[in-house]
Amino acid sequence: MNALLTIKGLHKNFNGVHALDGIDLALYPGKILGIVGPNGAGKTTLFNVISGIQRLDSGSIFFETFDIGNAPPNRVARCGILRTFQSPRVFRNMTPLKNILLSNMPNDYKVLLRSLFWTRTEGWECPETVRLAMSKLHEMGIAEKSSLLAGELSFGEQKLVEIARAGFLSPKVLLLDEPSTGLNTERQERVRKKLVEFSQKGVAIALIEHNIPFLLKCVDHICILAGGKITDTFARSDTNEEKLREILGLW
Repeated sequence: MNALLTIKGLHKNFNGVHALDGIDLALYPGKILGIVGPNGAGKTTLFNVISGIQRLDSGSIFFETFDIGNAPPNRVARCGILRTFQSPRVFRNMTPLKNILLSNMPNDYKVLLRSLFWTRTEGWECPETVRLAMSKLHEMGIAEKSSLLAGELSFGEQKLVEIARAGFLSPKVLLLDEPSTGLNTERQERVRKKLVEFSQKGVAIALIEHNIPFLLKCVDHICILAGGKITDTFARSDTNEEKLREILGLW
């Protein structure tokens, strides 16, 4: 099986500090990789560099056969590489529905600017697109809040909007930064089922997660990131919560 995303020798420095120090990583279609490690290990920096938010210093990032190292975020997203954030990034003065529909707008400044001031859904997108967006909110259990402003939602609900938005865009690679944070057990299970559904459709997934029980229910493999380096990688079947906590307790 060929990897969808291949990372070789990735380095990122901040004022002489090695945030990423020679990272080699591959994400495969239909597989979920969990990334764990102490605070400051470089986990979010890794996602930032892959998604084009921060520039890499050296190394390579390939999506299939395309070199996307230091590509701008919009080009990375057009490849189908999507991400969610540790702190959700939503348009707080827009509804969850419009947050999703906006992601499907043409990459045109005038269209984007005009859409920010529209108050009606009618005429913004075709009815089929609106129905699809609403179905994604329904899948995440927040369809009843589709007409509220995103800024009125809880932290966890905003995370669900991000995941619904990613599903709407049919990702090929999905990077999730602490997706279970702020969610109760029922909503965590809803997210878990959605991630499994993504993987069954061939999406390659990497998730950063501190919630060990949630992580172990989701992933196929786990890698340990510490000091900007991957120190270990193993299959989920080779570990359990106690062993993983013991490893993480070393920091």
